[in-house]
Amino acid sequence: KEVINLTNVLNQSVSVLKGVGPKTVAALQHLKIFTLEDLLTAYPFRYDDYRPKALTELIDQEKITLRGTVANPPVVTRFGRKKNRLNFRLLLDQDVILVTFFNQAYLADKIETGAEVTVFGKWDSSRQRLTGMKLLTFNRNDRLAGIYRSSKEIKQTKLQSLIKEAYLKFNAEITNLVPADLRQRYHLLDRKQMIHDMHFPLSAAAAQAAKRSAIYEEFFLFQGRLQYLKRIDQKKSGLQINYHNDQVKKFISGLPFELTTAQKRSVNKICHA
Repeated sequence: KEVINLTNVLNQSVSVLKGVGPKTVAALQHLKIFTLEDLLTAYPFRYDDYRPKALTELIDQEKITLRGTVANPPVVTRFGRKKNRLNFRLLLDQDVILVTFFNQAYLADKIETGAEVTVFGKWDSSRQRLTGMKLLTFNRNDRLAGIYRSSKEIKQTKLQSLIKEAYLKFNAEITNLVPADLRQRYHLLDRKQMIHDMHFPLSAAAAQAAKRSAIYEEFFLFQGRLQYLKRIDQKKSGLQINYHNDQVKKFISGLPFELTTAQKRSVNKICHA
């Protein structure tokens, strides 16, 4: 049988990571992240799909990624106070779509006519337009990206980099909590693979398999805690109360009714406990 190790180096404070000082530690604690274990199990609540799609695959109002060639120089229009709109057209094979970024005029310097770019945003099928959210670099286009619960002090990118650093440095310390026979019976992932695929999945199927294994682990640990509390409770002796048999008989005889057989049996059990 495997030994479940809950007292390993993953119980160290997140302060062991590079660049994590008192301010970052405090900010992480507000997110209920105290240890390396907490950090590694701070799973994404959803994923953004950075894998480019074809126009024929798109669904209205879906967040998607498109890769194409810039067909014209970007045009920046300013309106209102500190508001702007950046437009350019993107050529995908024989189709041309409009890409619009709001309040990201600085991207104009990164968009050149004839260059290939990859854009993540929300698709509007009726207008054949993509409202851009991010201009992606090439190395992010082949995977899903986890979206985490963050804060003003800890941004998404910071949290993602800390999780990546923790996994790269300490993944050898990750031990299985669910026994091998249960993992085999229910087709669950090894814990190291599960944590990897929760944060860095190469496909939607990998993310789903990791999520399924993580949910099972959570319920397994919850059930274990309940069993532990039950055993502790069983070991506790009840409160002993001294009584006089004659007083009990006198009390019963003074009742305005006669006890049933079941009630008498219960009284006897209580008195002899």
